[in-house]
Formats: sequence, C-alpha cells, structure tokens
Amino acid sequence: MDIEAELKKRWPLLLILLFAFSIRTYFANANIAIWWDEAQYMLGARAYARGEPSNVWEGRAFLFPLMLSPFAESEFGAKMLEIFFSLGTITLVYLFCEKYFNKLTAFTASLIMSSMWIDLFYSVRILSDVPAPFFIFLSLFLFLEKGKSVKKTFLSALFFAMAFIIRFPSAIGIFVVVLYGLFTKQYKEKTFYLWFLFLILCISSLFVHDFFVYGDAFTSTRAFIEINLRFDSTGSVTDQPWNFYINILPTVLTPLFLVFTGVGLVLLFMNINKGKSLFLILYLFIFFLALSSLTNKQDRFLTPILPVFSIIGSLGLVKSANLIKKINQNISIGIILILALVVFAYQIDYGVGMISAKTESYAEIKYAGEWIKANSDKDAVIATVSDPQIRYYSDRNSLVGFKSNFDDFISELNNKTVDFYVVSMYEPMPDFMSGDLREYNLTIGNVWTKLFDGTEYAVAIVWVNN
Repeated sequence: MDIEAELKKRWPLLLILLFAFSIRTYFANANIAIWWDEAQYMLGARAYARGEPSNVWEGRAFLFPLMLSPFAESEFGAKMLEIFFSLGTITLVYLFCEKYFNKLTAFTASLIMSSMWIDLFYSVRILSDVPAPFFIFLSLFLFLEKGKSVKKTFLSALFFAMAFIIRFPSAIGIFVVVLYGLFTKQYKEKTFYLWFLFLILCISSLFVHDFFVYGDAFTSTRAFIEINLRFDSTGSVTDQPWNFYINILPTVLTPLFLVFTGVGLVLLFMNINKGKSLFLILYLFIFFLALSSLTNKQDRFLTPILPVFSIIGSLGLVKSANLIKKINQNISIGIILILALVVFAYQIDYGVGMISAKTESYAEIKYAGEWIKANSDKDAVIATVSDPQIRYYSDRNSLVGFKSNFDDFISELNNKTVDFYVVSMYEPMPDFMSGDLREYNLTIGNVWTKLFDGTEYAVAIVWVNN
C-alpha cells in the first residue's frame, strides 16, 4: 500500500484529526482533579504497575486499568490514551462512510464526530466510555466486512471481546451481530459461528483473571449485573426514567442535526434490504433500547451510539442538500458545509463550556489527599466518603468510611483507630460530621474554601486525630 498516496487521498480526514487532536490535547490538563470513577481506574492501573492487590470495585472489568498501567503515575499520559481512542473512532467513521456512501458524507460525518461534545468532554477524562466504543465500532465494521475471511472474523471477535472486557455494556453489540446474521442469512456461513467461538475464547481471559484474583470466575460480571439491573417493587428500573435518553437527544445532537438524523433514518429504512442500511438501523436501535433499559443512565453512556448518529445524520444532511444539486452543485456543497459547521460550532462550544464548568470539580479532594500524603506515614488510617480519590492522591491504602452512629464515632475517636477524617461538600456524610469537630478534640490539618454568592464556605477539611 502506498501510504503517501493514501494520505494525500484522505487529506480532509487528516485535517479533522489534527483539529480533534489539538483541541483535546489543549484541554487534557484543564481538569485539576479526577473523579470517583477515574480514580478507581487509576488505582487499578497503579495496582497492575506496582504488582499490588487492587482496591477497586469488582464490577469494573480489568482490561482498561491494565491498558492504563504504563501511565499509572501520569494523568496526562492516561488522557492521551483516551484521546488516541477518540481519534480512532473519528477515523473509523470516515472510513465507513467512504466505503459505503461517498467522500462528502465521510467528511461531514467525521467532522461532526470530531466535535460531538460528549466525546470531546469525556476524551479528556480517564473513563472507559471512549475506548470501548472504538473497539465496538471497529469490531462490528470488520464483521460487516468479514465475508468468508477467517482472519477478519477472528479480529472482529477479538476487538469485540476487548470492548466487553473494557466495559461490560458493550455486550449489547452481540444482539446486533445475531440479528444482522439472521436477516442477511450469514448464519449459513461457518464464519458466523466461528465469530462466536473466537469471542468465547477471547472473553475467557476475563473469567481466568477473576478466578485467580477473586477466586470466582464470575465476580466482575456478577457485581456489574447486580448494580445495573436493579428493579423496584413495581418491576420498573430505578434511578432514571426509561425515556431519559430520548429527552436529552436534542442537547446531545442539537435540534438541527436531530432533524437530519430523522431524514437519514427514513432513507435507511427505504433501503433496508441493503446490508449497510440494516446494519446501521440495528446498531442504533438495539443499543439505544438496551441502554435505556439499564438502571443507571448518564449522557456518557451514549458514546457507543455517537458514531452511528454522526453517520446517519450526515447521510440525511448530504441527501437533503443534494435535492438542489441539479440546479447548482456548488450551492449544494456549500449548504452541506454551512449546516455541518453550524452543528460543529454548537457542539464545540457546548463541549468547551462543559469542560470549563467542571475544571475545578473535586479539586479540594485532590488537595486534601496530597496534604495527607505529605503529612502522614504510609500506614495512616483515613476516614472519608471520597475513598477512591483520597486513596489515589494520598497513596495510602488504609481507608474506612464514616461511622453512621454517633456513639460509634466517639468510640472510634477514643480508641484512636483513625488518624485523619476528610469531610467535604461533594459527598454525603452523617450530620455530626458536618459540624465543628474541634469539640471532639480533633484539630484542623488543612481547610479549602470557596466563595458562593459572596460568602466563603469550607469545601473540604482534613481533621487530625492527635
């Protein structure tokens, strides 16, 4: 393959990737501190890097922390890995559209994907929501392409297994494979069954890992299912309503791009007998419905569907503008570019605003952890609700929660079994922990404050049990 010729042929993609890399790298250090989930992944990475037992929730699959382990002591390095996967997804969107539609659709879709505010915001966070969709889309793209190739079948299964062992909800994609295989009669080919065989073999690494680490091959998957498929007494999924994602779609896509996504869907249904159309429809609806059925719903959980939204919406945009192509092709292309740039500008502005609004969140927790690290021995015992962040920034492993009963708290103080108490406005705590603890002979190690409406409030306090 002539690499130089390929690069020249795809120069629009290179420009988009350069922009995407630049803006993501610029904001990679914008966030002062990492969040609860980020700290869990970094703690897992640190455990692998140091060869120590992990203290993270068992419901997190092991592959992502393992991938982060070379960057266990570098948040910036971990974020660069996130950015790499974000750029990879943008590239896949371009290549998919170039193969199955045309270069104009490929340019438009990859441009929109590069600006999607959810991807932009979370690509500078250390979470599994950006890496997993890359492997999902890569896997299903290869499945669509595999034909009778055993090599492509194996690679598709391998990448899907990686997606699953990074983030368990990736398993939703199996239903895309099954239904696509049934509707297109791929079940008559041996590669269809080989895909599942290869998948099982690759995923078995998770069960082997759990068996040796936890003594139970299904610890991780069981822990995840117990948290994410909870039902209340009426049989309804708790936490958020089933239509949560429908309600936020105008914000996620912008109203303009949502309209073009609707147009794109109509066009796909009109050509549903074509493999590419069926694939995109199944991918979108299966993931959307399955994610809506899970207990916990957050905007970032939509990341697996963003590539498909970018493709379908761009298809609708390009086809709509092409209605006047016969009158003037240049005007048609100009309309496409203007509308794409309107969506692009909105997404970038919203994403940058989100990043800027969250840059200082949990910063005081980071400072508290760092203060304890500088002012304590390795065996210090810390009581806090912000366990992962304090554990990560203090580099101390003896952490406990707050006592829920006041008498137990007093007994703990008298026995001096805890050296430091970290209280903050970020996490809930018993009422007796929110007051002035000096009346219980604790001293203030350090305090971090913020101004709210002209009044200074303590955001985080480290109490020392002398």
